[in-house]
Formats: sequence, structure tokens, C-alpha cells
Amino acid sequence: MVLSVVSAPMIRGNVSSIARSGSSGTVRVALISDSAYVMPTAVTIASLEDKLPPLWRLEVALVGDQLSSDDAAKISQTLDPERTTVVECPVPGDLRPDIYPMSQRLNKEHSASVWLILHLAELVPPHWNRVLYLDSDIVACASVTELWLQDLGGQAIGAVQDGPVPTIRSEFGLPDWRALSAKGNEQYFNSGVLLIDLERWRARNIPQIARAYIGAREDLVQYDQEVLNWAFFGDWYALDKRWNVTGWWLHDENRVGRDSDILLSVGLFHFAGRSKPWKSGHKTNTFVDEFYAMLDKTAWAGWRPAAGATED
Repeated sequence: MVLSVVSAPMIRGNVSSIARSGSSGTVRVALISDSAYVMPTAVTIASLEDKLPPLWRLEVALVGDQLSSDDAAKISQTLDPERTTVVECPVPGDLRPDIYPMSQRLNKEHSASVWLILHLAELVPPHWNRVLYLDSDIVACASVTELWLQDLGGQAIGAVQDGPVPTIRSEFGLPDWRALSAKGNEQYFNSGVLLIDLERWRARNIPQIARAYIGAREDLVQYDQEVLNWAFFGDWYALDKRWNVTGWWLHDENRVGRDSDILLSVGLFHFAGRSKPWKSGHKTNTFVDEFYAMLDKTAWAGWRPAAGATED
């Protein structure tokens, strides 16, 4: 189902020339959502539109795992149709995420939809060749046009080094990193924000790599993130950390050296982990305030978590 239609320019090759010459364009974004994440998904999209410069448009591929048309319509109803297009991308039966054998062992913070990112290139519109993938617990604090136009230097994806798991040999990194003929100090990325060259992604046959990796493992600590770090080892570009700032950076002891001022230039804030602003008991801060400011631009305006609600 297409809620509105906007034509968008194709971006190929070195996009830095486009960044220098263009003051308008279309950012193509993909989000994966299910019934539990309808509201935060709406906040993510509303914040992207809110920070979009004049003459720019937003085209969103909404990949829905058991997401109803009513849910999708509610996400879209307060967006500006002249600026934002939302295209529903249903999940075909043969790509149902619960086909992965590890789906039955996911912890309570994750649903089987975590595996859908492994099939992202099959789920977004087939004529797309670049997409900005975002987890549905992100709020934009700045325009993403600069990120969208980032040259990936020939790599398949752009991502941000993870804070608590900085290298592949870190605890919760890649347990089998030695099998990659790696040194172990190579960076490990957070998969919540990915700038993707879809042609390179498709050429690598990520679903096949993922199934082989998952099938050989007794357990996965980081689920899809671990799989993607394995699949794209040596083929990812390190984006500026401002494009995926998590709550880990709110702790003073983590902001040292060149990262000491990271909170002054946040582009995308990612509510990674169990603590979410839409759950009762979440501590307030600038980014939670921004989340609710954007929430109040959606169909959920005025909503707040019930006092005493628990984080399930």
C-alpha cells in the first residue's frame, strides 16, 4: 500500500559531488516496526521530517512485521504529504522472521522482527540503491541530509562504532573473530543506524551469510547486530559518532578525549537497550524531552506512560 507517491533522484557512486552542488533532494529511510513499536516509529519519522531542511523530502519504507494498515495510517496521518512519503513494505510469507531457528531463544526485549534487517534489500522498493536504515527507537536531533550524502568510500555500509562494544574481540563482540583472520582490534559497529549501498548489499547475499552464521552458533548475544558485524567485516565505513549516540554516552566516564563533547553535536539519539522513554521510570534528559516534543507532533500527542507502569 502506498500512502503517497514522491519521485526521488537516484544516487550512485560518489555522492560527495551531490552534497556540494545540491540544496534539495530526497532522503530514503527504512524502518522496521511491529505492533509494539508503532508509536516510537511515528516519533522517529516525525523527528526526521521536523529537522528536514526546506526543499528536501523524505521517503520512508515502513517494513511491517504484523503491522496493520491502520497502524501505518496512524503513523502517517500527521506528516506533511508534501514533504514525506510513507510506503508500506509488507513481509512475504517466505521471509517471516520466525523461520530463524534462534527466534525461540530471543530475550523478552526482542521479537523475531530483529531478523528482518537481514532481508532489508529484498523488502524495500527494488529501484532503491541507497537507504538510511534506522532502528525505531531513535529521535533525530539534526537534519540527516549530511549523513545521507556521505561518501562511503566504496564500502557496502556506513555505521558508527559501538560504545560499550568497541572492537570485535570485546566482550559481546564476535566470539569467533579469529576465524576472520582478524587482529581483534578492528571496530565493532552498532547496527541501529546504517547507511546502505543496496547494490553492494545485494551482491553479498547477506541472507545466505546470515543463515550460515546463525546455524553454526549455539547462541547469539547481540542477535542481528552480531550477524551484520560478521557479514560486513572489512566492508564498512566508520561514520561520525554523532549519527548514533546512545545512552552509554550520557555517563561522564565514557566521554573522554576526542569524544568529550559528543553530546554537543548529536545528530541521531538512539534509545538502545532496555530503558525506553515511553516506559515508566525512564530518567528525563534533553533527549527524552526531544522524544516527547516529537511525540506531540504525532497522532499520540499528549500521551505519557501511566504512573507505576513496569518495563516488560
